[in-house]
Amino acid sequence: MDIRPEKNYNESARQEQFDAEKQHFKETLSDRGNRFARSGRDVAAQEFGNIGNALHAAADRLSEQNDVLASWVGKAADSLDSAKNFLNEREPQDLMHDIQDFSKRNPYLTVGGMFAAGLALSRFFKAGSD
Repeated sequence: MDIRPEKNYNESARQEQFDAEKQHFKETLSDRGNRFARSGRDVAAQEFGNIGNALHAAADRLSEQNDVLASWVGKAADSLDSAKNFLNEREPQDLMHDIQDFSKRNPYLTVGGMFAAGLALSRFFKAGSD
């Protein structure tokens, strides 16, 4: 009596169960990642909107004293509004694709931007610890 076919059946069933669990885990992880990315995108867009609104208000007040400076501040506020709208209109996967494409086309600018962001974060954390 040979019990090999039963053994192969058990191994095959275990492999199918493992594959199903692996697929479920992958889908769950992907779903959680997408929710986290959307949440981060929404927070960033909201902050861009808040800063843009503050800059618009500052530009309105500055227009009484210095039209040139008010114009610059207004343009900065408009840029932040555009960034907010861009973030709100895009899915996180599309944003990642755009960032990857930009990084491939402009590697030196990407590294420089990461360096500047690192400096800004270090100053932020240093100021918070004082």
